[in-house]
Amino acid sequence: MYKYSHNLLPLPFANYFTLSHNIHFYNTRHSSNYFIHFARTNVLKDTIKFLGPKLWNALSNELKQSTQFFASEKKLKKYYLENY
Repeated sequence: MYKYSHNLLPLPFANYFTLSHNIHFYNTRHSSNYFIHFARTNVLKDTIKFLGPKLWNALSNELKQSTQFFASEKKLKKYYLENY
């Protein structure tokens, strides 16, 4: 999700996820988050299309806006250890 949000993935993944403000054309609290598609089965709930936005939206803004990928990995580990 970090690579997707910073446009570091190949072109076939350019429209793989959708921001909420592209779904709802009015301002909401979570308009800057990714839209989480409905998943009826557990198999679908284990896919990147569902889990990626769900986990990314749960992160703090500091982690989302980190400019270095490896630095954000360290911050992510620290974040999960502190909040466990």
